[in-house]
Parts: sequence; C-alpha cells; structure tokens
Amino acid sequence: MERKIDLDNAFDKLKEAVGETVESPLFNAAYVLFDAYTDATAKLVNDNGQWLTWFMYDNDAGANEMEASPGKRYPMREIKTLEDLEKLIAQHNACASVKSPQR
Repeated sequence: MERKIDLDNAFDKLKEAVGETVESPLFNAAYVLFDAYTDATAKLVNDNGQWLTWFMYDNDAGANEMEASPGKRYPMREIKTLEDLEKLIAQHNACASVKSPQR
C-alpha cells in the first residue's frame, strides 16, 4: 500500500515538472510492474476475488471508504484498512469454499 502511495506521489511531481501523462511509456512501465507486484501479493494471501486490486485502485487504498461484502450472508461494510481487507478476503474465501449439496 505504501509503495502505491509513493508511486502516485512521484508521478504527481513528475506530471507537474514535465507534463508526463498516464499514457506515457514511463507511467505505463511503472504501473505494469506495480500491477504484477499486486497480482503476486494477491496470490500469496489467497485473494481469489481480486479484492486487493479493488482495494488499491477503486477504493484508493481505503481512502474512498467504499463498502463491500464477500457474499450474500454478509452485510456491506466500509473497507478502510488492511485489517478490513484481510477480513473481507478471508470471508470471501470461506463463502467460495462452501459447496451446494449434489442432488
């Protein structure tokens, strides 16, 4: 999470100084690496629902205080911290592991 914030801050300064845009090769190269890092981390923490990517980008690492639910049995709740995200991933995986009985 801290690396994304650092990367965003560095590119904000670069954009101010030289007008670098999100379409630039430099921006693309940095974020492709960050996406690969995020994907690898997601595998390590068994994030089967792509919650880490959602948390980092859509929820701006918790700053947007967006709500999510891992499944129908759970209410929507704000996901603001890594602890909130950890619980969401664990509950998502628990919901996904429950199989319907065969008939």
